[in-house]
Amino acid sequence: MRSFFETALLTVALASTWSSAAGAAVSGHLVASDLLPETTVTPGTKVVLDGGAYVAHVTADGSFSFPDVSDGSHLIEIISREFMYPKVRVSVAGDDVLAHLHIDGTSWNSPGPVMNLPLEIPGRMKLDPFLPRPKMTIMGMIMGNPMLLMMGGTFVLFYYMPKLLEGMDPEELKKMEDNRKNQPKMEMPDISEGLANWFAPAPTQPAPKKK
Repeated sequence: MRSFFETALLTVALASTWSSAAGAAVSGHLVASDLLPETTVTPGTKVVLDGGAYVAHVTADGSFSFPDVSDGSHLIEIISREFMYPKVRVSVAGDDVLAHLHIDGTSWNSPGPVMNLPLEIPGRMKLDPFLPRPKMTIMGMIMGNPMLLMMGGTFVLFYYMPKLLEGMDPEELKKMEDNRKNQPKMEMPDISEGLANWFAPAPTQPAPKKK
């Protein structure tokens, strides 16, 4: 009889200890939104907790569940190859669970808007892993080639400069010509001799004569 009561008490103690150690359950659904009314759950979509410490696979109807989340603040992220979902911050204290929308770039101490439980996480945008090939146009080829731009600018300068000079006042044109003639001419230094001395072999010194 005594052993029966001892076994019962031990069972009750273990059950209370397990219930106190077990965490809270956090569940939710991936739902459509006004931005993405036709969101579908693609194969390979999963929900990760705290960067992958726990992983919950998403069912065909978009539901997921973490049955045992410990006390503290946790981050829920949805990994999908076709859709982008917002991140959710979950704070657990015993059986109490509070969820907030997490915005990247904000402080962890500044939670976002409160979300209802069970979670309903809407899709934000569709991901396209393939970039469209840029179209080849004549203007794009010209603007993307600096050599063509320089040639075009030189051609325009030589073509329109005489016409601009023809439309100028003769007195102003003569004054410009006189100023150009009066400018000191810049003479380039003769570097041929310096280069010749630079590349010339060093003179050899005669060996001392033996006495």
